[in-house]
Amino acid sequence: LYQPIAQQNANKNIIYSPASVHAMLGMLFGVSSGQTAAELQRAGQFSNDKLAVARDFARTLGKQQQQQDNVQFILANNLYFNQELSQPNPDYQRYAKEFYNTGIEPVNMKRSTQTSNRINNWVTEATRNIIRQLVTPNDIEEQDQALLVNAMYFKARWANEFSSMDTTAEKFWLNRGSQINVPMMYNDDVFAYAELPELDATAVELPYANTQTSMLLILPNQLDGLAQLERQLANVDLNALAARLRRELVTVRLPKFRIDFEQNMVGPLQRLGVQRIFTADSEVDAMLMDRVRMSKILQKAFIDVNEAGSEAAAASCKLSALVNAKFVPLSLPVKSRVFTANHPFFFAIRTPESVLFIGHVVEP
Repeated sequence: LYQPIAQQNANKNIIYSPASVHAMLGMLFGVSSGQTAAELQRAGQFSNDKLAVARDFARTLGKQQQQQDNVQFILANNLYFNQELSQPNPDYQRYAKEFYNTGIEPVNMKRSTQTSNRINNWVTEATRNIIRQLVTPNDIEEQDQALLVNAMYFKARWANEFSSMDTTAEKFWLNRGSQINVPMMYNDDVFAYAELPELDATAVELPYANTQTSMLLILPNQLDGLAQLERQLANVDLNALAARLRRELVTVRLPKFRIDFEQNMVGPLQRLGVQRIFTADSEVDAMLMDRVRMSKILQKAFIDVNEAGSEAAAASCKLSALVNAKFVPLSLPVKSRVFTANHPFFFAIRTPESVLFIGHVVEP
């Protein structure tokens, strides 16, 4: 899915959640039959056992949403169906809620303003006032049969925080060859690092505190190398790539960035081979009492990366110089590696089990 989204937004910062899209495909697979189910199964690489697929997702999503002191991951889903259709299947309501934390509500698609307000109120509450608007009245069409809404929010603190006192204005190269000044953060510490000659790139991984979640950053060696890097990453398992990184002393320079991005997933999913579900021949036949054709699948994601972590107040400026001192294990070389993200780069927020978010930064 990432390739068409990245290509379509080559000059725009992007972020989306592969994990939540995968869960959505799993949920729809469980209530589909025939060719529709076959397309969803191929796209999601699911087994034939729909109940086993649902249970696997319930376990994975449950682990991801467990809150810790410094980490917060919110995933919210809701299905809105045209109330002129029949009532929802009671079995689907139990299935969606139990395994995918997904609700279902009837709406009047003719009243687009009322319906969009209702959806946005739900999103605001589900994401604790972080994401306030997911849809507009223009997103609601009278002939829409169903709208599946997906919203998520991630908040965490770095295990090794950047000091705001070290943040300075530095140059960042844009895809167009011009430069802008950006607030560039600085940190020298022990991080997982690797040079990736087959990708003509360098990678570093920044862990979040008290969790197995981390941010993997991949920087092309060429100033204009992001597009080529992303094409090559289409055939790369990010978790396998991350396993190649080794802990070293690394000087990291990373721009502060904030991304608020929304995407209608219909086009990317169609390119992935999910076609029939968006047509009148859709075989999503266990969701409502009648078959349902999906009209839109909207996702909105938000992230704010700063000295303290993601969407967190920077507190490191209060630390003394002694607290900020770095102690390097004797087994490590004294010379520090350098990772300077001063041109467009790729990032992924991941756990050992899955990739929660993925995106690129082209203009911090």
